[in-house]
Amino acid sequence: MEHRCSTRNPYGHTVTLDCPYHGPVLARAHDLSLDGVFIETGELFLPLNTRVHVAFDAGGGERRAAFRLPGMVVRRARTGVGVMFLETGDTTLAALDTVLSEPAAVSPRGPRPHAGESARVVNG
Repeated sequence: MEHRCSTRNPYGHTVTLDCPYHGPVLARAHDLSLDGVFIETGELFLPLNTRVHVAFDAGGGERRAAFRLPGMVVRRARTGVGVMFLETGDTTLAALDTVLSEPAAVSPRGPRPHAGESARVVNG
């Protein structure tokens, strides 16, 4: 059953997926929406209900924004996982909605790990 409340937007860029089992990893994301995102995880195993953080850049020009959203794995597929965003405040949702409504909503470069962190790359 589909529980999505917002439209999926094509998104084919790198995100940082930070999870308790593997630490920060760089992975490719698809179908970004206000509710969540699908992330190619390759052979990286993430159980359902795993809490994660997803970091990515979106928008362009003056509206460019960096996001780091808490989420939970709600779907597992052969190529990756569906992550539902959690505890997203109204201000963050409004900012994400603004950049997703633009024709060139996503950045061609993915986010970088925070200072002092390293991230391994996941090939989907």
